[in-house]
Amino acid sequence: MEVKYYVCNHCGSIIEMVKDKGVPVADFCLCDGEQVEEVYAYCNLHGLWKC
Repeated sequence: MEVKYYVCNHCGSIIEMVKDKGVPVADFCLCDGEQVEEVYAYCNLHGLWKC
């Protein structure tokens, strides 16, 4: 299983992949003034969903 997280902020998007041998958790760092607008997760088994 491969999981990718997509974080959309007002400056663009950040993508982080999670390896198939780990817990599907991702940490993201934002710069001062950045705000998270949307978070999506994609799994090659379960598809895309909004978190």
